[in-house]
Amino acid sequence: MTAETQTARDRHPQPAAAAGTALLLLAGLLAATWSTANPQPITRAELTLRINPNHATAAELQLLPGIGPTLAEYIVEYRENAAAKPAFRNADDLAYVHRIGPTTVERIREMLRFDSDEPPRDATP
Repeated sequence: MTAETQTARDRHPQPAAAAGTALLLLAGLLAATWSTANPQPITRAELTLRINPNHATAAELQLLPGIGPTLAEYIVEYRENAAAKPAFRNADDLAYVHRIGPTTVERIREMLRFDSDEPPRDATP
């Protein structure tokens, strides 16, 4: 075997090794795709994230599905300008915020929490 032949062999990997590497890459890609394409639903007990729209920052509000930067700012603005405090007594009160409708309210309802020990809006101190 000459040095020239050995150099050519070093430059071209064995077909079996190349096929094995390609097969491993394909298997990894398929496994990654399957695991993200079929996420397991979480149960209500597993859902621990509860956001209080009366105190959450705009960044925290964006953790809610369907609430992006603009809607989060609308919620904060509404809360800060609301005459009654707290601005949101329940999830349905979010429908008063510009561009938030009943579909969005229903989507995020289970992820919200509210101050249950707040006095009624018309109560005097």
